[in-house]
Amino acid sequence: MRADAVRNRQKIVEVASELMDDVGAQFSMDAVAKAARVGAGTLYRHFPTRELLIAEIINTRHTDLPAVEELLAQTSTAREALRIWISILWGWMRSYESLTQPLLEASENNYSSPLGVHCSAIITNMDHLIKRAQEEGDVREDVTGMSLYHAVLGLAWASKNLESADSLLILLEKGWSV
Repeated sequence: MRADAVRNRQKIVEVASELMDDVGAQFSMDAVAKAARVGAGTLYRHFPTRELLIAEIINTRHTDLPAVEELLAQTSTAREALRIWISILWGWMRSYESLTQPLLEASENNYSSPLGVHCSAIITNMDHLIKRAQEEGDVREDVTGMSLYHAVLGLAWASKNLESADSLLILLEKGWSV
């Protein structure tokens, strides 16, 4: 890629990231192009869809989700590790206005997009934690990574305007635990 194309791509991601911080995941692609001082053609050549741009922003930021094996090593039970993982995931999902909708769509799209790949990795990690907690007898047998991912996503959406929704996390745990 040419140096000016690399600079344009970096500027687009930087501007979109700032807009996502300010207005959420429903930022205007036209506003991104204008603020990045690139034409719409340049923007869409790099990122044909908003979802691709959101995925790039997410990939450039640290999501604060710990490695599963590391988390299991730091906790006394898989249930505790799963509880921590869900709390961190829930906080991350709430970190941007309107992020829940693109995450839901990406998780239901056979993981065919970069954002879907990100969702797939999260769900795979949740499956691993759930399986370990099920082996310990602490999680219901019918709970899956996908079902719990969607439950956390729904909780993130429902609690977006609440300062503290820890009681909702406790209620959710009562649904997945034995």
